[in-house]
Amino acid sequence: MSLIFKSYNDFGYLYSKHHFKNLPNGFEGKKLPKIFRLNEDGSIQKVGETELTDGQLKHIIENRKVIVSHFFEKDDIWHCFFLTYKSIGGKENWKEGQPHFHYISSAFSISKEYFIESMRTVKYKSTSVHIDLLEYGKQPNEEKNKN
Repeated sequence: MSLIFKSYNDFGYLYSKHHFKNLPNGFEGKKLPKIFRLNEDGSIQKVGETELTDGQLKHIIENRKVIVSHFFEKDDIWHCFFLTYKSIGGKENWKEGQPHFHYISSAFSISKEYFIESMRTVKYKSTSVHIDLLEYGKQPNEEKNKN
């Protein structure tokens, strides 16, 4: 929150947030429970009616593509910090599973509108700029430090 307030108060940047969720193929239009989660033991906990089995719900959780993006913009300049559920869960190939944000901006010669649409279709431009989330979730060195 402090980044949002500081970027506006000190630099005049406006903030917006976009959330995109794409289900695996074959599940569009299916009745999902209101809430469902995958427990650590592999079981599914759900609230609400669904036509799907627990195995199908597990498949959705493990294979959905979710992107949460945070934009800071002023005139033609914009910055975007975004994460995927895989990047925040340490399931991407970055520093042995280090949870992280991705970064892209107008300096990459791409329009904000184009980038938003590319996130909606999960065909966004990847960059080599990552911001590690230290002390969040399972850190890759936790297992090594236990031994």
